[in-house]
Amino acid sequence: MKSTLILLSLLALMPLHDAAAKSGKKPGKRPEPIKIHASEATITSVSSDSISVGNGKSSQSYKISGSTQIRLDGRRVSANELRSGMRADVTASQLDPGSAMSIEASSSK
Repeated sequence: MKSTLILLSLLALMPLHDAAAKSGKKPGKRPEPIKIHASEATITSVSSDSISVGNGKSSQSYKISGSTQIRLDGRRVSANELRSGMRADVTASQLDPGSAMSIEASSSK
């Protein structure tokens, strides 16, 4: 009786494992971030909790949090060191596309 219950439990779990294997995703793994601005955009405005970037035709704003990694010319900085007119690549969160995971900025225009 006990071995039958174990066998039935294992058979019940097989479709879940099979579906995860077919999707190519590992169960429990967080999605990779999406690079929103692969070509460098220009910072149009920045504050301690948000950044707006544009490419001349459109503009996008992102929330900045304590976990946002910000780099300027390769060195780690805070948002208050970023300025309008600087070039920047923003990587947004897949879970919250309105939040910046990382900002890579360049002081050269």
